[in-house]
Amino acid sequence: MNKLSAVLEQLSSGYKLAFVVAGTDELATDPLSVLALSMADVAQSHKLVYQRLKALNIPTVLLCGGYGKDSAAAIVAGITAVKCY
Repeated sequence: MNKLSAVLEQLSSGYKLAFVVAGTDELATDPLSVLALSMADVAQSHKLVYQRLKALNIPTVLLCGGYGKDSAAAIVAGITAVKCY
């Protein structure tokens, strides 16, 4: 998460809209996973991205998806973490 936070700090407010592909391919249970993250890690990454974009007042479209058996649960956890509903 430290690397993600560092990259997000470089983001500027010059954008008018952000489309974020918040997939779940990074889940340990996803057949395409390379990072093998937990559901909590995925939710935290979604939260960090959303919080940074919100702090910069950049409207955000969050797109989600994945192939693993836990994909739907991870997506719900990510949306719940950002509390954007």
